[in-house]
Amino acid sequence: MAEGKKVPDRKPRALAAWETVLREAGTLAGGLPLFAGGKSYGGRMLSLLFAER
Repeated sequence: MAEGKKVPDRKPRALAAWETVLREAGTLAGGLPLFAGGKSYGGRMLSLLFAER
C-alpha cells in the first residue's frame, strides 16, 4: 500500500462507528431531522446500515 494511505475499517467496525455518530447527532439535533451521507466507503456503509434497519 502506498505510504500515507491506510486500509479502511472492516464492515462491523465501520457500521458501529456510523451508529455512534447517528446516535450522538440525534441527541444534539434535539428532534430535528438528520441528513447523513458519505463518500465512497463511508457512504456505502451508511446505506448498508439503513438497509439493515
